[in-house]
Amino acid sequence: MTDTAIRRILLCGILVIPNVLPADSGANTCIGCQRADNRAIGTPMLGHKPRHKMNDSKMETTKVDAQHYRWTEIPPEPMKGGITRQLITSERMMIAHVRLKKGDEVPTHSHENEQITYILEGALHFWLGPSGDREVTVRAGEVLVIPSNLEHRAVALEETLDVDVFNPPRQDWLDGTDAYLRR
Repeated sequence: MTDTAIRRILLCGILVIPNVLPADSGANTCIGCQRADNRAIGTPMLGHKPRHKMNDSKMETTKVDAQHYRWTEIPPEPMKGGITRQLITSERMMIAHVRLKKGDEVPTHSHENEQITYILEGALHFWLGPSGDREVTVRAGEVLVIPSNLEHRAVALEETLDVDVFNPPRQDWLDGTDAYLRR
């Protein structure tokens, strides 16, 4: 990325790396919501609520507090079998550490949420699609991107630490209506 491109990046009103991106840099592209002055990409995405206002070409930002977490301080939630999970959520994203013992199964399910699965340790074997006819094994260091509403299931081939990222956050995980994963 060129220095010029870096100077034009804005993340929903939070100027990224303030020492590199001064407020008078002319930044006008929001990478957090894929909005670019309503011209390059079109009108703002539905539900877009930018945290910045443009006023006489000067940017006013609202204060947004960053949150810092340690996985070691988040108690694991026991699920079915040997599965446990830990969740961190924001307004529009969720990240989870999911630990599975060898042989643990995540039953067939689908959800509106886009999902990125990154295996830190171990391996999961996935069956994708309504009939499960596409199979893929995802091992440590590998990533699987699961689009919205794609049916999938998985089995742990060994003890596994899986990092799942969802957009939007999984409401069923937050309110406890995810019966397919519960005892």
